[in-house]
Amino acid sequence: MRKKWLHIGLAAVIGTAALALPVSGNVAYAYEDLDEQRNEVERKKSENEKEQSKKAEKQDDLQAAAEKLRSELEKIDGEIGETNTQLADTESEISGLEQDIETLKIEIADLEVRIEERHGLLKDRIHSLQKNGGQVSYLDVIMESKSFSDFLNRVDAVSTIMGADQELMEAQQQDLKDVESKKSEHQTKLESVEKQAVVLEETKQTLTAQQEEKDKLIADVVEEYDVTSEELVSLGEEADLLAAQEEAIAAEAAYRDKQKAEEEARKEAERQRAEQEEQEEAARIAAEEEAAKAEQEKAAASAASVPAAKPEPEQEMTETKTASKSPQAQQRPYSAPKQEKQTSQAPATNATFITPAPGSITSGFGPRWGTFHYGIDIAKRGSNVPVWAAASGTVSRAYYSSSYGNVIFVTHSIDGKTYTTVYAHLTSMHVSTGERVSQGQQIGTMGNTGMSQGQHLHFELHTGPWNGSKSNAVNPIPYLN
Repeated sequence: MRKKWLHIGLAAVIGTAALALPVSGNVAYAYEDLDEQRNEVERKKSENEKEQSKKAEKQDDLQAAAEKLRSELEKIDGEIGETNTQLADTESEISGLEQDIETLKIEIADLEVRIEERHGLLKDRIHSLQKNGGQVSYLDVIMESKSFSDFLNRVDAVSTIMGADQELMEAQQQDLKDVESKKSEHQTKLESVEKQAVVLEETKQTLTAQQEEKDKLIADVVEEYDVTSEELVSLGEEADLLAAQEEAIAAEAAYRDKQKAEEEARKEAERQRAEQEEQEEAARIAAEEEAAKAEQEKAAASAASVPAAKPEPEQEMTETKTASKSPQAQQRPYSAPKQEKQTSQAPATNATFITPAPGSITSGFGPRWGTFHYGIDIAKRGSNVPVWAAASGTVSRAYYSSSYGNVIFVTHSIDGKTYTTVYAHLTSMHVSTGERVSQGQQIGTMGNTGMSQGQHLHFELHTGPWNGSKSNAVNPIPYLN
């Protein structure tokens, strides 16, 4: 009897222990720790912050450089303005000199006319002298006077003629000198002003070249500043995505923990139910054994009080067998309760992804057009082409991106591993950030937004969190169901 109880107790313990054993590591709730994924996101966030800091410093440097160049350019503009003023004054002076030269030309023309007239008079005098033998005897003219008054008149006339000749010659010489002097003076001034104009023009060209150089430098700085600004925007966008992913990973972890707690509670309830059934079974068997024992004792007492006829050998053997088996005949053989088969409650396809949209794959994963294509393109004509969640998970972000257009990022936790899927260029989005989606649920419609050429879905799969360098991106094809 004690052995029976020992067997029953051992069976109960074994059955309870069997229920308490952990399920296989391949089922849905044998998740790996998500700390590594969280740490990776933290590392990426730290790298992103450092990169943003560098870009911000670079932007400040570029801003300072641009301000310095603008200051230098203002100085050059001032010098150019001053040079232009000097050039205008010089050009005005040249214009004035040219007018003076025109006036001088008229004066020279008048002088040349007078000189020519004098030249004619002198020529007539010379011609007259040549007719008279090459000389005029003023003494003969005086001696031929008829009276004293005639003599005085002749002396006066000869003096006047000789003075006139002298004045004519001197005037002729002076006018010739004046003409040459004025020509020389104005020519000197004109040459000086023209030289000054050349110098000013060269200065203007130099300053203009400097201005063009500064303009180009400023344009380059501004362009680099704009590029840095775009990079900062991109880094900011990446930072937002990393933060959103961190929240989505935490949400996935919480969802996993909730499911795990529910499963453990179900197991515990099952264990307690099995244990209760075993206890009830053991109590029933014990009660039956007690009843059988009491029946045997009663039968034995009755047999002792009434002498029994000697049974036939065959009858005696049968009764002996019956009596010996009587207690066990009413005792049911123990069998441990059958453990229910554990089933996975993970996303629908348990570590596989469904194709996220109908249509044909028009561009694969890998090198394309001199760059690298980090996903696949699925295209289908028509309106309202559905886009489905490739697996269950949490929407880490749903927003408009200048490159992706309308885009949805979904974080998945499958068998303890983190995956991220990206659905880009959507016409519309049917889910929002933080929302939990189920595999096969429509999350948007195929479109042509952002940097896209023609209606299609750009789909990415990352074995881990998404990051700007897309170091976790893999070819989705082998993962699709």
